[in-house]
Amino acid sequence: MKETRSGDDWQARAGAMVRRQRSAWIGTIVTMLIGSILFGFATELADNAFRSALMIVGLALIAGGLLWGTVIYMQVIDEQERDANLWATYVGLTVYLVLFVARFLGDAAGTSLPLSHDGIFLTTIATTLAIFTWKRFF
Repeated sequence: MKETRSGDDWQARAGAMVRRQRSAWIGTIVTMLIGSILFGFATELADNAFRSALMIVGLALIAGGLLWGTVIYMQVIDEQERDANLWATYVGLTVYLVLFVARFLGDAAGTSLPLSHDGIFLTTIATTLAIFTWKRFF
């Protein structure tokens, strides 16, 4: 029979995995911060090719950071959190679709609906976060 110890191999693997995840999260946040700083700096420059290049690099860093962060997040979540994300995304996109279509049809009909694009976006985000919180924690 094989003897087991408290310092078995699974603990070392788990510790290494946590350290890799922490490093990846920190790298993601730093990448997005650098991209945001470059983009913000570029908005203050005169309109030229250098400004455009800084904006493109900044946006690419932000998008890359978001994509990398999503990949890391999807690797470490459990089934309950994945299910909560699924429901929240479904309901949030449904709310967005309904409000966007209502705004589009209202504009086409010539009526002035009190739905701004920012309001639709904020309602979508608030709904998504509320559904995620409800499904995940209650």
